[in-house]
Amino acid sequence: MAFCDKKNRLTTPFIQDSKLIFTLPLGGKILEGKVVLVGQVILSGVGAAGTLYGEGGPINLVKRVIVYANPAAQSRYPGGKIVDITPRSLLRYAAMQHNGKFIGDQLGSSLGSGANGTYNIYTSIPIYFADGVLRSNVQTALNTDPGTYASVQVEVDTGDMTSCFTGWAGTVNWSGLQVQWVDNRVALTGDTNVLFQEDHVFLIAATQ
Repeated sequence: MAFCDKKNRLTTPFIQDSKLIFTLPLGGKILEGKVVLVGQVILSGVGAAGTLYGEGGPINLVKRVIVYANPAAQSRYPGGKIVDITPRSLLRYAAMQHNGKFIGDQLGSSLGSGANGTYNIYTSIPIYFADGVLRSNVQTALNTDPGTYASVQVEVDTGDMTSCFTGWAGTVNWSGLQVQWVDNRVALTGDTNVLFQEDHVFLIAATQ
């Protein structure tokens, strides 16, 4: 592996209301990973546009991102869920990394609030393993070097159009939509500390 290795490593078709699993190739220290929704969504048979729910679409097509780490034999590294978080939290943390700028869909799509149409989307949901507030952010990069983890899996819990817009009813063609895992790794010797990331959802009455 080169000193810096950034690429799209895994791709799978989008399936609504499912758990999509990516088993990551090992090797190197992961500074940043991204769950990317890319492609086309076709909405039809809609009588009226829905009411925006939270961030709406396409962000809410992903409900949660979970990273499971399984330590190698005699590894000092902790395992289990090291990431268990919503796109809402990840994108807001990303705004802190981009001078306060919130970027939902990079093509500017909002799926038309659920109106009939064909929508091209590119929604990149980043996970920063390297902590930007540290002088040397690689200290918390996800270490996948030999002897650290036997396996690392990313679970992407997907939603559907009702996760994006309340009162929505219609037909969706998902065949042109993919989910990708993209990460940025570096080849450096030494250990790192594991950065745990999670959020908790509390329901507030009479809100959207």
